[in-house]
Amino acid sequence: MPTLRPSRGPRPVAGRLRPTLVLVLALLVAPAMAGCTTEVSAGPNRFISEERLEEALIEQITAEAGQAPDDIDCPEGLEDEVGDKVTCLLTAGVDELDVWVEVTSVDGEIINFESEIGQVKAPEGGAS
Repeated sequence: MPTLRPSRGPRPVAGRLRPTLVLVLALLVAPAMAGCTTEVSAGPNRFISEERLEEALIEQITAEAGQAPDDIDCPEGLEDEVGDKVTCLLTAGVDELDVWVEVTSVDGEIINFESEIGQVKAPEGGAS
């Protein structure tokens, strides 16, 4: 008579998680990403361009999550005015997340802003 062995559940699948999935998971579970403050020198024009803002956000997210996002797109930069806000779009693989950015303080040519990453956006067209 054959010996029956208890089931140990499904076998693990060989392989690794997609790097972008790892980044998205890290962004969603990293409590430090909620309300991160960043300091950027705006220079004499006292304005952070959209390109410089995107670079600063990529540096910050890379430091916090341990991996750089595929892309961050900000529609505009930040003025040297407390309360100035912009919503950027973070792309990690096929996932997109909002990144809300708000100026919290200004000290001469230094603009401090806080950023917070939202949830993964649902695909357009809704879930089926």
